[in-house]
Amino acid sequence: ADGNNQLIRKIDLTTSNITTIAGKLENYADGIGENGEFRYPGKIVRIGTDLYVVDDDRFRKVDPATGAVVTIQTSGESYNYIESLTSDGTDIYFTSYVSGGNSSGYKLFKLSLADGVVSELDLVDDTGNTYSIGNSIIGLASDGTNLFVAVSTSPKAFLRISLQTGMVTPYTTGGVTLPWFNVMEKIGDSLFAVSSSSIYEIELSGTSATASTVTLSGLDTSSDVYFDQMTAFGEVLYLSSFSGNNEIYQVNLAVGQDGVRTGIATQIDPTTTAASYYNTGTEVSLRYLGGLTTDGTALFIADGNNQLIRKIDLTTSNITTIAGKL
Repeated sequence: ADGNNQLIRKIDLTTSNITTIAGKLENYADGIGENGEFRYPGKIVRIGTDLYVVDDDRFRKVDPATGAVVTIQTSGESYNYIESLTSDGTDIYFTSYVSGGNSSGYKLFKLSLADGVVSELDLVDDTGNTYSIGNSIIGLASDGTNLFVAVSTSPKAFLRISLQTGMVTPYTTGGVTLPWFNVMEKIGDSLFAVSSSSIYEIELSGTSATASTVTLSGLDTSSDVYFDQMTAFGEVLYLSSFSGNNEIYQVNLAVGQDGVRTGIATQIDPTTTAASYYNTGTEVSLRYLGGLTTDGTALFIADGNNQLIRKIDLTTSNITTIAGKL
């Protein structure tokens, strides 16, 4: 009796294979719009026109045009809680802490969307020897050719990993001392990370990584702001804050005449109307932003506590529901 999943399960004592005899996962179903149910949608990436959402330990594919929700059937390596998520435009890469005796530690995985196979990345150093990251991975990003990894050492360390060969190139870190963070994006030759109400730029040049604080304006500091989730499009960052009322900010990046990176912050105030929940007349506000991504015209949000996938039009600020059921 699998109580938390509300299922009756069977384990074959010869093969150890587990099957389900009876029951239904609560708030979990494939379907279109309101018939596509989520348990707890969180991290989210956009590949092509589709959205890929981490829902507990599952990957769900969402078509934002139709609201169709499909669960990705995976096989291969086992993993635990997914901590960081990115894409090279074709496949999904993620980090997870895996317990397993001498092999315990933070691992990097690839989910091939062509066949659903999950595989651990084989990492090597410049001499061809096996490379182990060891410490906590606190940031993950990709430019389509490489993965960029932030590691929670003191000072923070940054790695570049070739997606073709798995070769790891460490950066020599300089500049300001970076605090702990858990989200990272790559724009041009720089990485961007957030902690509390600050945004940091890590400029990459050769094997050097130089950190600096982005000079922000337009941010109301009279109330608590604690940046949590982030996505990017062009030279614009979109961030959520888990303090207050799940505020969302747009930060337009620029470089001043003195070469200092600046950012102008504008708060996005989602407009909740009678159309916010499938045009039913029910006004449903955002509750918890588990993840967000963008195509430059709209923000796509995993509204975790409401168990919905939402869309905010960046022109009108109107919020609508793509998939999920209250």
